[in-house]
Amino acid sequence: MVAVPFGAVLAVLILLVAPIEAGAQNLLELARYRHQNPDSTLEDYRSKLNTLVSVGWRTDPLAPPKLIVASELASGVAWDRQAGLQVTMQGQRYVTSFGRDVEAGLDFSEPWFVPLAPGDSLRVLGGIEIPNRAAIHPFAEGAEDYYEYELADTLTLLTPARNVDLVEIKVTPIRGDEALVVGSVWVDAATGDVGAMQIRFVGKPLWDDDPDDAEWANRILSVSATLQQGLWETRYWLPHKQELELMVKVPFIGNFAIPIIFRSDFGYYDVNTGEAIAWLSPQSLRTSDDPNFDYGEGATLAITVGGEREIDTDTVRYGEHFPEREQLQVRAGPAHGGWEIVRPPDDTLLAYDEWDRPLEAPSELTLPSSEELERRAQELAPDIVGRKMFFVQYDRITDLIRYNRVEALALGLDVRYDIPRR
Repeated sequence: MVAVPFGAVLAVLILLVAPIEAGAQNLLELARYRHQNPDSTLEDYRSKLNTLVSVGWRTDPLAPPKLIVASELASGVAWDRQAGLQVTMQGQRYVTSFGRDVEAGLDFSEPWFVPLAPGDSLRVLGGIEIPNRAAIHPFAEGAEDYYEYELADTLTLLTPARNVDLVEIKVTPIRGDEALVVGSVWVDAATGDVGAMQIRFVGKPLWDDDPDDAEWANRILSVSATLQQGLWETRYWLPHKQELELMVKVPFIGNFAIPIIFRSDFGYYDVNTGEAIAWLSPQSLRTSDDPNFDYGEGATLAITVGGEREIDTDTVRYGEHFPEREQLQVRAGPAHGGWEIVRPPDDTLLAYDEWDRPLEAPSELTLPSSEELERRAQELAPDIVGRKMFFVQYDRITDLIRYNRVEALALGLDVRYDIPRR
C-alpha cells in the first residue's frame, strides 16, 4: 500500500497486526495536529515526475476497458516551503488506438498534482477542479461533524532507524450536504503523517449546487483516488504515486462508460538542498491577491487526425496558454504559495530520450482500488452519495424500439431502481 522508494531507507519486513482500539482517539488527535502543523524541518526538495493520462471505453463492467489514447509527460519538480513550486516539462510521448496519423498532446495550465500533502480542501489534481467542489479532508478542523472513524489493521515497516506503524483509519461520511470522501487513510502512528489514502468522492454538491442537477451529475460521474507517500530519510513522507479515476457513465445506454485515469509517479528525490529556484516568471504573477485570478482549463488532452492542432486561446486568460508551441512558454499563478510551469517547444519535448521504460498501452485503465471504493460508496445512504434511486436506462436498442409483423412498431421503456443499502 505504502511505498518506500529507491533512495530511501528500505523496509525489510511487513507485518499485519491488530489495532489497539484504546488508542483510536489519540491517533485521530495526532493526525489532526500533524495535518494542521506539518514538519517544518522540510525546507525544499527536487524530484522527477512522470504523468500518464489515459482514456478508454467499455460496455461490459466485468471486461477490461479498451484504450482510446494515453499520453505521458516527464517533468522536473522543484518545491520550496517559502518560495513555492516550479514544474519544468521535459518530454512527452503518446500511444493511441487510431494508428500513426493520430497525434495526442497533453498540456497542463496549472499544477496537476499535490506537491506535499492535501490541505483542508481535498483534491488530488492540484488546481484542476475534479470534482467541481473540493471535499472536506477527514482531518480538517471540524471534520468530525461530517465523518465517523474506525481503526482497522496496522501495516508495519521495519527500517534501520525505527519501526514505522501505519494504522488504517476507515472514514465514512455521516451526512450528504457537503463534498466528502469515503475510504481509508493510513497514518504513521508515531508522527501523525498520512502515508496513504484510498478514497471515493461523495456528496450531493460535488458537481452542482442545484439538487436536481447534482443527482444527475452523481449518477453519470464518479471520482476515486489513491495517494501513496514514500518515506525518505526515515522522516519525510513525500509524494510517491498519485492516481485519480474519473468514470463517465453514459446515461440511458446500459453499461457504456469512459474511464479517464491520471497517474503521477514521483522519484529521484533530493531533500533540503538549500538551492534557490531559478524562476523565469515575474514575482508579481506568483503573489497576486486578485480573487478572480483564473487560467480556465487546467488540463488539455488534444487528439489530432492529420493536420495541425488548433488551440482556442480564448479559453485561457491573457492568452498565456501554449498557443503555437514553437518556443518556450512560461505560466505562473499565486496558488500553492506561488507556482510556475515551464514548457519547452514541441520539438524539444518529443526529442526527450531519458524515459526509464518503453511506452505501452496501460494495462489497467481503472484503479485497482475503485471497485472496493465503489462498494463502500454503495453502502452509504442515497442522500449521502447524492445519487438518483429511480431512473430510465436502456441496456439494448431493442428495449427502446422494436418491430415485428404481429405487434408492428412498438416502443419500450426500461427503468431501474436501486434498493437503498441503509
